[in-house]
Amino acid sequence: MISVVYFILVSVAAVDWWNCGGLESVTSITASPDPPQRGKSNVITASGKLPVDVNDGQFEIQLSVSGIKLLDKKGDVCIGASFNLPFHAGTVKIPGFACPYKANTNVAINLDISVKSWAPTGSIKAVFKVTDTSGHQLVCVDVNSHVGVANNLINETDVVFAADCNNPEDISAFKKHRNDFHGIVKDCARKYWGSPVPTAHCIMSTTGNTLPCATCFGMDSHCAVKNCMMQCMSNPDSPDCLACVENCFSALKKCANVADDVLPPTKESDYNKVSFAADCNNPADIAAFKKHRNDFHGIVKACARKYWGSPVPTAHCIMSTTGNTLPCATCFGTDSHCAVKNCMMQCMSNPDSPGCLSCVEKNCFSALKKCANVADDVLPPKKESDYNEVSFAADCNNPADIAAFKKHRNDFHGIVKACARKYWGSPVPTAHCIMSTTGNTLPCATCFGTDSHCAVKNCMMQCMSNPDSPGCLSCVEKNCFSALKKCANVADDVLPP
Repeated sequence: MISVVYFILVSVAAVDWWNCGGLESVTSITASPDPPQRGKSNVITASGKLPVDVNDGQFEIQLSVSGIKLLDKKGDVCIGASFNLPFHAGTVKIPGFACPYKANTNVAINLDISVKSWAPTGSIKAVFKVTDTSGHQLVCVDVNSHVGVANNLINETDVVFAADCNNPEDISAFKKHRNDFHGIVKDCARKYWGSPVPTAHCIMSTTGNTLPCATCFGMDSHCAVKNCMMQCMSNPDSPDCLACVENCFSALKKCANVADDVLPPTKESDYNKVSFAADCNNPADIAAFKKHRNDFHGIVKACARKYWGSPVPTAHCIMSTTGNTLPCATCFGTDSHCAVKNCMMQCMSNPDSPGCLSCVEKNCFSALKKCANVADDVLPPKKESDYNEVSFAADCNNPADIAAFKKHRNDFHGIVKACARKYWGSPVPTAHCIMSTTGNTLPCATCFGTDSHCAVKNCMMQCMSNPDSPGCLSCVEKNCFSALKKCANVADDVLPP
């Protein structure tokens, strides 16, 4: 199983529904089969009457799962339509009315919902509306169900993981791409530098695998980048690189959950390595270093702050500003990521502190020098305190954030969870999402974005199959909560419960 923060429609047991407007009074809703099931066609029928004739009109279907909108589509009510759910998770079909409709005739509205057998559970909200050609609302029915939703998770750190390849769709895709599957994975990983979400989407769109299965390989690519970049940068076929990447393989196999002979075969040298031809020892980069000798490290710091050390956008930011090549800029983007990954706690309050400087020097500088591959006097000079740290002035102990906590005392952690799910625990967009919804400052929201990322980064294996398991809860508590409290810097009773 793997870190996938999303939910898909699965079943509609214990349906709650009501009329939300319009002229028709829906008198009953039925489901067949009851309750609906994954891997099958499920028809939900709303019955009632309209007091007016209908010759033409428009319908709208809105579908949200666990608070995340998956579908908002419109169509001709007399013709109907079919829509695909995101992530290849299934389809929604609306057959359409028998037009023209005569007033006060019994009418049934059918929603045919098919979902794949691999789709995980979630809470569902579906709204179906019909308007006439003048825009007057004729029908509005709101259907809700709550199936398999965990309610004992730790605040914003609960992530539901449901990745698996053991289903007909993925097995078929493996057979179809038996000879080129790993080449596709490598190409996608190279294109997105092993970033798990876009890598997974790239694989899915090329091979036809489901998103949960593709995510196994996206996370595997991320594992290789995260843990083996230094070993694999110069030669992805080196013994050190191959040995390091092997550490990711057991998690991939557990996630894919299929027999070895189902997975497309790999040569040892094919195993999911990204070739990192990063180097600054060329005329273009040396000229860029000379041109920006006095402001280079300031540019790197500004880019790292802007993108919170995320290696790919930081590298692109550096490249566009200094004129360095992307391979060279990637050395500094990766270095910024190293500082964020390894030294955030030491550098958060003061990036010039001895603890911060020592951490960055110990964990990152030798890899940067090896990557850049130029003499020390070629690199632009830096003061010790300028060394590529990101200034993390994260704190919630101020009137604006305390007011936001009070305002959202009852729904704050739900908002954080929704943002973390939406952005897969990526710290920067999660923080911006929280800020825009709650009104917290960005520094404070960043504490919770970083906390969500911590849960994904450190507790993926423990939380994959069951985020309520003692192992998952213990891991999140052990690895993340103390850092969140230190970052927020407020008393326990100030934080929303």
